[in-house]
Amino acid sequence: MYRVIPLLLILALAACTPSLTPQEQETANQNDLQRLVRISLTERLRPQLEASYRQQVAALLPADPPPSEATNRIIDEEVGSVIDQKLADLEERLAVIFAEHFTPDEIRQLLAFHESEVGRKSLAASAAMAGESRDAIQEWSREFEQALFERLTDRFATEGIEF
Repeated sequence: MYRVIPLLLILALAACTPSLTPQEQETANQNDLQRLVRISLTERLRPQLEASYRQQVAALLPADPPPSEATNRIIDEEVGSVIDQKLADLEERLAVIFAEHFTPDEIRQLLAFHESEVGRKSLAASAAMAGESRDAIQEWSREFEQALFERLTDRFATEGIEF
């Protein structure tokens, strides 16, 4: 009997918890999806985009005289404004892609991970790790190609195939 009481309490509380309508659930799923895209991609992409486009615009200006403080402020404001606008468009497009690969429950799990301490550390480190990995991957690729070429050369020679 003592085990039944907690179970009945849980069931009673669950019955009292308001359930979401299908429309409310869909809205909640969309909000989670957009938050995941923002956390995992666009927030990390934004600083690189801003720096890149600022440099591109600055390169279009005459070097002499150097751009004024007002010019730099205008560039910063306009680049930021357009990025705000266009990142929202990108987030919508990426949300569609995420939704094709993950269920709403998986999206909530990914959000929980990305919002955890280790998830935030993983996101922060991933850009640096990608850059560091690039050199290792290129070196590995050269070594792979050389090893494959040597093996094919030897094997073709053994079989009498011209290579």
